[in-house]
Amino acid sequence: GLINMLLLFSATDFSQYYLHGLAMVLLILLISSLLIKNEIKKEKPILPSSFPSLRKFDKIKLFEFFTILFILILSAIIAQKFNKLSNPVFMIIIILIIVSILWISILKIWNIILLELPNYNQNLLGCRKFLPFLISITFLGSIVGETPLRSNLSFLLNSFNEFPLYFIIQSFFLVTLICSLIGIHMLIPTTAILFSVNPAIIGLTNPEFALTLLSSWFIAMCVSPFSPYTILISEVNGVSAFKSAFYNLKFAGIMFFLAPGLITFISFLS
Repeated sequence: GLINMLLLFSATDFSQYYLHGLAMVLLILLISSLLIKNEIKKEKPILPSSFPSLRKFDKIKLFEFFTILFILILSAIIAQKFNKLSNPVFMIIIILIIVSILWISILKIWNIILLELPNYNQNLLGCRKFLPFLISITFLGSIVGETPLRSNLSFLLNSFNEFPLYFIIQSFFLVTLICSLIGIHMLIPTTAILFSVNPAIIGLTNPEFALTLLSSWFIAMCVSPFSPYTILISEVNGVSAFKSAFYNLKFAGIMFFLAPGLITFISFLS
């Protein structure tokens, strides 16, 4: 939903964006893998002790994961070309349902899925604290977005236009990060950037601008104890939201410096 919203408002098709997004995903996977490997070497896992050992990870499952991910991305790109629906989210939902049914049929695990349904319901009940918060924070973001806070953020962001592109992107990250840390939902600074900054003026294409907004949202989401993502992960893992956010500080710090560099490099190539 978030990706579709930002792509829609930044006038970008998924077919134009997916390579940019894939490059950022690869960077995220690389940094995450190196950090986890480093923690394992120190024998001080950053994950709760209830997690299974990463050394026993099933390589076949990893291959299946990337295969289904590739199929979903390819399906979305193809469907984008023929999409006649008013809301792109409906298209994504239809793709997910069709691909899931086909994948389960190929693996012949319908019996396992049916057996796991009761557990799935229990997992949904475990997230009961998350759903009301998500609805509330969305309303809050929409309401505060109509206050002077949004125009003040717009003025602040426009003052960075004279800086090199790398630092302009970093300033977007920083504003979103600070807002999220003091309890302001990422929706507010992101929409302020979206509607107040002309990407052409700072040297970005629409897909690159969308990638910038999504990356700033992602980094802020990882380290904010008030974000719905952090609260959901905390609920599932049985730890506090502040502890979950603390685990991601090193990752977010690295991304804060490398992600703008990647976006600047993509912009240089385009």
